[in-house]
Amino acid sequence: MEPTAVPGFLYGVDFSFNGDICPHVVAQYPPLYPGPIPPLASVLRNIPVQRADSIRVLVEHFPDGGTLVNLFQPPSYNSLISNHTSTSVAEIIAQCQGGDENGTAWGFGMTSFDHSTANTHLGPDLTTKSWLPRARFFKDTYGNVILFVSCKLSVKTMWREEQAEGSRYCHDILLEFMHTMENMDRQYKAITQGIPRLRAENQSMLLVLRMLHSQILMQCRTLDTFRDLYDFHLAEIASHMQATVGAAVVTTQFLEKIAIISHHADQVHAENKSVVDLVDALLDMLSPLFHGSAKFKRFDTELRAISRNLVSRTEDLVPRMESKLKFLEINRNIRESTSLWLLSLFAAIFLPFSLASSLLSMQTRLTDLHLILYDFCGVIVFFGSLALVIVSAMKQFAKRKGNVHGIIQINKGANLFVVLLGWAAMVVSFLVGMIVDVGLGLKILYFGAASTVGVILLFSLLRFVYMHSSILKGLVKKSREAFLLGWKN
Repeated sequence: MEPTAVPGFLYGVDFSFNGDICPHVVAQYPPLYPGPIPPLASVLRNIPVQRADSIRVLVEHFPDGGTLVNLFQPPSYNSLISNHTSTSVAEIIAQCQGGDENGTAWGFGMTSFDHSTANTHLGPDLTTKSWLPRARFFKDTYGNVILFVSCKLSVKTMWREEQAEGSRYCHDILLEFMHTMENMDRQYKAITQGIPRLRAENQSMLLVLRMLHSQILMQCRTLDTFRDLYDFHLAEIASHMQATVGAAVVTTQFLEKIAIISHHADQVHAENKSVVDLVDALLDMLSPLFHGSAKFKRFDTELRAISRNLVSRTEDLVPRMESKLKFLEINRNIRESTSLWLLSLFAAIFLPFSLASSLLSMQTRLTDLHLILYDFCGVIVFFGSLALVIVSAMKQFAKRKGNVHGIIQINKGANLFVVLLGWAAMVVSFLVGMIVDVGLGLKILYFGAASTVGVILLFSLLRFVYMHSSILKGLVKKSREAFLLGWKN
């Protein structure tokens, strides 16, 4: 079947770790030279035969779902990009060593930011380019090792829908990735000098390490761009903290910016951590092969240091943002508490003036109010009593919540009883005076006040006698014991 022209991206390079053979580009679609783009079928027909003792890397992206499986058609490629599920580091190493065509594809994510937004604020123009490569080692019928990397690319602007997934704007990141791998050829040839001819599985591990090394270097450049945006946003938070009026105002748009940049920081850190973990595993696997090699030891130390630095730089992004937000919240709380204190102060100052204005607005002297003044005080006492009852009930409920026994001390209860007795007499007096008869209300007020004073004096006298009379204490103790004994029986 004749393969059809599918708009997308294809880049192929032959890498060799033995001898002085440089990386050789075997396929590139679309081509870099200007002019009409040839059909993809002709590009595939012109791919040269793979050189002996090399590993071919084919990086592809076709937005409509087509892959080299559908384009090449030979039986040896039929199971190329199936079962795209992530696997563990151990399984990836096993694929490097075995090159099993039935192995599961493995992959990881990577995100870059449009460099044109490096000096702008984090707004709707922030563009992220994400790619999710799925890689698989494969051996063709001639025993040649091929690494297929099938990528899913996307361009996002903030939380909007994906844009132009198959555009050249996306493919720039793949070209940068492959060119970075090619430029590291001299470094990897240097660490293999003096080593006997490497077997295919060892070359596979070195190639994966080279691919991850390329990603780490790209992520370092990406992180520089991202931190420019990040530092600008931290400065924006600091400006909110320093502003006199705006420090206590956090807008919804401001919080959305913080949430978006925190999400990107988490994403970048997770992607870098997964790549660095795999790099450490591969270096540990390759160390016995280069045992005693000073060049590999320096290379190992340098690559691990770059990896740790990358992870540490992304690790502190979210905590730095959270610490800034915490100080912003503290600053806002302080300003709000200060405002409430000033409001309470003004209320305490102007409340008496408001009450005086209310009385003076009646255009009547206090000596002429008589019963109206009585009704006025009665209304205040009634509603004040209602508020006190509600507040007291809430406090008692809060005290008893979690109290197993629900015990209230006698002296507190007695004091509360006396206060409530006098207050109840005053409330009843005002209600009766306002609704039924003023004279009857005044009598209730007089007798209620006298009763309250009498109860206070009686309680004080009984307490004095009880505290200074041992005979009375003994009688009370015996009567209590007798009561408890009878209750048990």
